[in-house]
Amino acid sequence: MRRITLIIGALLLFPLHNASALGLGELDVQSVMNQRLDARIDLVSVKTGDIINMTVRLAEPEVFESAGLPRPYYLTKLRFEPVETAENAGHIRITTKERIREPYLSFIIEVTWPNGRLLREYTVLLNQP
Repeated sequence: MRRITLIIGALLLFPLHNASALGLGELDVQSVMNQRLDARIDLVSVKTGDIINMTVRLAEPEVFESAGLPRPYYLTKLRFEPVETAENAGHIRITTKERIREPYLSFIIEVTWPNGRLLREYTVLLNQP
């Protein structure tokens, strides 16, 4: 009985440990269809030094496949840049060098930093100019 109590206690503490983990906010798009993509994702609960050591990229094809999403070639043109904006704040800037001709993009990003890894799916609806 004591063992079960210890296991339940440990499980209750687990969410508290993850509460300070890095998170991703909503996607904010500043461009329209037939323009170069200019978007950003706010970083939530970022710690000092996380952004400097952060890597952001398009998820691997296997991740898309397991999520049931297509991974068209044009998604490989997305560029991700972690940007530190203030103490304990930042965002991920998403850009392209070429114009986006698709009305919407659906993709999964992978964020890695020294303390973890995070995958998240985003869908971008681009308005007509």
